[in-house]
Amino acid sequence: MNRRTLWIGLFSILFLIMLSTAAFASDFRFGKHFSDHTFIGPFNVSGLTEAEAIAKLTDNFVEMTEKAQVALLYVDTVVHVPVELLELNVRETVKQAQSGIDNPIKADVSVNGLTTLLAQQLPIIHPSTASIEKIAAAIEKEMETGIMPVAVQVIDYLEETELPLSEIYSFNFPVDRVSQQLNNAFDRIDGLEVGPFETISMMEVLDGIELSDDEMSILSSVVYQAVLQTNFTILERHTRSSLTPFVEGGFEAAMNQSLGLDFTFENPNKTSYRFRTDKMSDSIKITINGPAFYYSYVPYISEFTSYKPRSVKQFSAFVNEGHTVVANEGREGAEFVVDRNIILNDEVVRTEHVSKDYYPPVPRIELHPLTNKTASTSLSQELQNQGEDREGANTNQNEMNGKLMENNDSSSNRNMNSPENEIIEGQAIYDKSGLPIKGK
Repeated sequence: MNRRTLWIGLFSILFLIMLSTAAFASDFRFGKHFSDHTFIGPFNVSGLTEAEAIAKLTDNFVEMTEKAQVALLYVDTVVHVPVELLELNVRETVKQAQSGIDNPIKADVSVNGLTTLLAQQLPIIHPSTASIEKIAAAIEKEMETGIMPVAVQVIDYLEETELPLSEIYSFNFPVDRVSQQLNNAFDRIDGLEVGPFETISMMEVLDGIELSDDEMSILSSVVYQAVLQTNFTILERHTRSSLTPFVEGGFEAAMNQSLGLDFTFENPNKTSYRFRTDKMSDSIKITINGPAFYYSYVPYISEFTSYKPRSVKQFSAFVNEGHTVVANEGREGAEFVVDRNIILNDEVVRTEHVSKDYYPPVPRIELHPLTNKTASTSLSQELQNQGEDREGANTNQNEMNGKLMENNDSSSNRNMNSPENEIIEGQAIYDKSGLPIKGK
């Protein structure tokens, strides 16, 4: 009985070995079949053998490679990787694929080709071979899904010593214009870090420092000039009806605490930058330190237009005859158009519009004495000007002049102290807008 049991066991083992051998031979000869819900990248290979999957994916991979969009991102520039540096390995992809799951695409990136590309397109960085291999591996990892476009941040795979840092010069502000409060505010700016994709609000930065709106506007304008020399995005900026004192036209970033008018900007890069303020004997220098930009940004005033103020004559009973009082000296208006050159290797790559700031002129207002002679002359001149714009100007003018003379004759016979002609002492004289005019 034991012998019989032994023979049965040996026969079972032999049968299983033969069955396994037959299955292996069949799989080797005909190729394994992928079960349902088997994908390689975005391609469905369910029910296909390895040979059939290779045949299908070969054409798909060729088309995918031709349309591949692989980009290397560095701060403010994009470097496109040529398709010649990319290869999708069909056989290795199918060999590693497992049934019933989503499988990655095996991509290969030429390290030598990538080294040449970075040396030509990004000469400001000096990556080691190890860093370039990391960048190549990152591209291969991103291409596993087969979804385009693919973007890789170069700066994520560089060592700190391989990342160039720069001091972006901005502005020297004279120290004789700095109050103690403004000096404290400059100290607050020193060391301010702007992280990746971070938004900075000057209201929040200066919170807790007692500053006037003028002082806050001066400081934010200085920061604005610094920011214009980067690729930072301006989110909120305001100007006044008249230029803030000590601020250069076209570069104003006015603030108003009561109205909540702020100056805000955003760092669109995956790198951090830090503001520095250096106090010198005659000025305060503000700079931005961080990874070097690929381009240089140079803002400038491309157009300037000045507007002369109008002279407005007004008449007041409070101005003595023979005298003129200047109620408002007036102010010239101005318009500043600011553009910015984007420069690479001392050549202007492109020019972009930044802003157009307009400051309206303020009219010069002169107060003249109010007399009967003046009033009559002014009325006569006004009637004459109206008559010249109509047909039959001479006839109408003569009639109006005659009426005017009659009015003057009759008014000369009237009592000048009558209520309709009396000028009451202390009575306010109003201009056309309804505001009282003050004179001496």
